[in-house]
Amino acid sequence: MQLEQYAELISEMINRLEPLHVLDYGCGPDVALAKALKVKHAFKYQAYDREVPRFWDIPFPADVVVCTKMLGGLEDLDAEDVLDDLKRVTLGVCFMVITGSQMPAVWWLPRIMVRFDLQTYQVAGDDSFYAVAYAHPKVIENEAGEKL
Repeated sequence: MQLEQYAELISEMINRLEPLHVLDYGCGPDVALAKALKVKHAFKYQAYDREVPRFWDIPFPADVVVCTKMLGGLEDLDAEDVLDDLKRVTLGVCFMVITGSQMPAVWWLPRIMVRFDLQTYQVAGDDSFYAVAYAHPKVIENEAGEKL
């Protein structure tokens, strides 16, 4: 799938969920996803990319997090760190695309499921798939360690 096709899926998701804040994690220098979205309501768009100086400020948590470019190119330890950070910044839904990875889906999926509530994943080509996952609910404990 090409970015335009992902943008269509992501636009549909944003139009249904009506989030106030969308984070494009690994946006690239051209913020191509932001230009391709067709969204019917206003929201805060935050661009983050650790390789692009103007977008490398630490991202704030967002209602919807989209990561379409960077996961496939990561080595396993970097991928674990990025998945941890995606978990940190996802308040609601995370849309992840893995393309051209050295690690197969059977490597990725358990790592995604440990961090998120996986809703779906779809093979999108010979070397790519996407996953849609919800943030795990935050567990609040009192001083005695009891879950509230």
